[in-house]
Amino acid sequence: MPHRGFLVVAAVSVIGGVPAFSQTSATSGGATSDKAAAYYEFIVGRQRESEGDIEGALSAYRRAAQLDPSSAEIHAEAAAMYARQNRADDAIAEAEAALKIDAANGEAHWVLGGVYAALVSSQAELGRSDGSPAVRGYAAKAILHLEKARDLRPNTPGLEVLLGRLYVATGAYDRAIALLAEALAEDPGSSETSVLLAQAYWGGGRRDQAIRTLEDASSAVIESYRVLLELASFYERDEKWRQAADAYKRALDQNPSNPELKVRRASALINAGEGQAARDLMREVVKERPTEPAVLYLLSQAERQAKDLEAAEAAARRLIALAPRDLRGPFSLAQVFEHKHESRRVIETLQPIAEAPVNGPPRQVSTLLVHLAFAYQDVQQHDRALAAFERARKLAPDDDAIDSYLAQAHLAAHEPGKALEVARDALGRHPDNLRLLRLQAQALSQTGHLSEAVVMLQQEVTKRADPEAHLALAALFVEAKQLGEAEKILDSARAKF
Repeated sequence: MPHRGFLVVAAVSVIGGVPAFSQTSATSGGATSDKAAAYYEFIVGRQRESEGDIEGALSAYRRAAQLDPSSAEIHAEAAAMYARQNRADDAIAEAEAALKIDAANGEAHWVLGGVYAALVSSQAELGRSDGSPAVRGYAAKAILHLEKARDLRPNTPGLEVLLGRLYVATGAYDRAIALLAEALAEDPGSSETSVLLAQAYWGGGRRDQAIRTLEDASSAVIESYRVLLELASFYERDEKWRQAADAYKRALDQNPSNPELKVRRASALINAGEGQAARDLMREVVKERPTEPAVLYLLSQAERQAKDLEAAEAAARRLIALAPRDLRGPFSLAQVFEHKHESRRVIETLQPIAEAPVNGPPRQVSTLLVHLAFAYQDVQQHDRALAAFERARKLAPDDDAIDSYLAQAHLAAHEPGKALEVARDALGRHPDNLRLLRLQAQALSQTGHLSEAVVMLQQEVTKRADPEAHLALAALFVEAKQLGEAEKILDSARAKF
């Protein structure tokens, strides 16, 4: 019984038009009768499973396998049943038994691919990294068997999507794009395929195509909720905040009572500078979730951006009272004081946190320290500002913005030599950072190396089609009181840009 087509022919030739199967008549007559009897047990197994009698189905499949040990199909069917029952180990054993008999059994490859893909998902749900040996192993086996199944049983529903998802998960973006683009062309209305193809484009560095794919999918007559959420997420990652807010709005139109969508839309609106619209949304959300720290934090941000500083301060203080260890509370309060130009109150708010051991995510603490350092600078406490910037840099060593703040702080403290040291060290890690180059040039000029600074920035002006490089060189000439040279550079920049 090498494949299902043979089974049907054998059954018809022996049983003919008999309406009910008869095990006795089926088993008389040598090898042909054994195959017919095996087919009978095969059908019984299917019937038992449809009735929910899993053990009865298994018994029938075992009898069928004994009657026809050359049939891979019986083991493949048992494997599929085990898979439907989420019995992964049993499904794998039966599918591998099928492949030992027939290495080209498409059903067995399909079952193994599906089971291993499910194991990849279950490991992810347990919090295990995609890069862990177990997950990598499951993914490789899933891809191997699904690729074989695709060749052996084309047009299997869901196979391309499952294989495409695995390609995306393992970083095989070019293979995912080729497969999923073809699948989407065949079924242009599939939101799942659109999302996966967009993820493949994004992972492969083709951001514009990723967004276009989702924009095309979202322009359908009936918009896909999932597509809209993915599109909003991509807009956020591309810092297209207004488009993200619009996508969340369209998702909200489908699910208007979802407070999480309101929070996401409000966050996008804040980043887009539309504080009043964000504030209106967050005032709705806070009625539903009055004790949720993230909600109070966003409410404070929105109120501040909408220029209602008293309401922003009240929300920040509610957050501090509710979650005293949450760094977002004092950070929001400090931002209100910054907006009021009350640097000493910023220091009063943030200094206790700076003096304590790190009690939050390093990136959050470093951001808080940067704001504290600026407040120290504003009140001319340069030593404390430098200490805060240094600590922030240790917590976020890859943040080139903090390097530039530290170099600038050394210049403000009349320490150009130290500023030069910081800038040079940071440029070793971020050689294209124009702000660091400008600060290095300033430090060179203030340490008596003006000509070296000029040559360095002239090279940048030649290299970059960027008005900022011209402005940096002009500023250097102004600082050196060479106003004629500064004017030439600015005239050149005006002509070019």
